[in-house]
Amino acid sequence: MGQYFLVVNTDKKEYLMPHNFGSGLKFMEFTVDGCGVMHGLAHLLAQSSDGVAIDAPEITGRWIGDNVVIVGDYDESKLFDLAQDCYENISNKVICHMAEDRYVRDTLVLRRRWDGTNNTLVHDHALRPDVGV
Repeated sequence: MGQYFLVVNTDKKEYLMPHNFGSGLKFMEFTVDGCGVMHGLAHLLAQSSDGVAIDAPEITGRWIGDNVVIVGDYDESKLFDLAQDCYENISNKVICHMAEDRYVRDTLVLRRRWDGTNNTLVHDHALRPDVGV
């Protein structure tokens, strides 16, 4: 079956869920995905906004200097479970930020979230960054 992973910021108690970006939870599934969770992580860690299509302080560089880990559900720390149970999933906020770039938005509107239905778009005009996932 394999280990599943999340991107977790333990300082801010936030995480990114690869499924929300249309990616799988296995390491290889989300690390090779061009407009997926790793793209979102790049925005959160961007030190300089030069060359970044969108510069919004609530996302761009938000995680600079924080303890950020990619943690699996097999990890003995149990951080994977703690994050899902107690931390804020900021995936929608990051997806909305990424979608400000037309190229990325055009890619995201074609993708489906891994939510069991295969019907939910990663991004559409109704997605709101303030709504939890």
